[in-house]
Amino acid sequence: MKNSIKKDILIGTICVIVSEILFGFAYYVTKLSTDNISPLAILSWRFSVAFISLIILLIAKKIKDENFTFFTTKRIFTNI
Repeated sequence: MKNSIKKDILIGTICVIVSEILFGFAYYVTKLSTDNISPLAILSWRFSVAFISLIILLIAKKIKDENFTFFTTKRIFTNI
């Protein structure tokens, strides 16, 4: 095997392990936080943060979509 293929396999394996650790901690943190905060509040915060993050990425053009440009984003917010 070439070194680049071995390197790609190693990077992929590390990414899978890190994502599994994050998913495992997400369950634990959610379980602990529902003792102090209502599940509805947690959901609203999660969706709010995700929405704001995606809008920022769209405006910064980190997400490329031919059908969704800054001007359509601007129209969405000005027509509310």
